[in-house]
Amino acid sequence: ETTKETAVIVKPNPSVANGTRAKLVLRTKGSSWADIRDANDNKLLYESVAAGRVITLEGETPLQVFLGNANAVSLELDGVAYDFSRHKRGLTARFSIGTNVTSNSE
Repeated sequence: ETTKETAVIVKPNPSVANGTRAKLVLRTKGSSWADIRDANDNKLLYESVAAGRVITLEGETPLQVFLGNANAVSLELDGVAYDFSRHKRGLTARFSIGTNVTSNSE
């Protein structure tokens, strides 16, 4: 007996004016707070996030990210780990991520 895996591929909408869609995965190893908005300022996540949660968001890029207790958070953008350490200021981090934003692989 074999198990069949199905992958869901999200294709960017070519009619989107400001950017493309991206998938952001937030993982917490400690309690944190997150305010994540899409290119149109829609709140994708605006809440306290308990330790051990994994939250998957999708939105039009660039995404605006503001994290509290940022040391307890890790992020992936479209399946690739995103190092936001250069954006940390004390316990918080504020930055844009996604299309038309400086790449993480500098």
